Amino acid sequence: MINYDRTNLKKILNGEIKEPTISTVIAIADALEINIDEIVIRNK
Repeated sequence: MINYDRTNLKKILNGEIKEPTISTVIAIADALEINIDEIVIRNK
């Protein structure tokens, strides 16, 4: 699961996923072992 979440994070950072679902963001936060409140996704 962690590899999947890191892959999604890479896609978000590369702009391949424009609007991630909240479940994707929660899974990424869990994989990175941070609180979801620490994640900010901004549109360019």
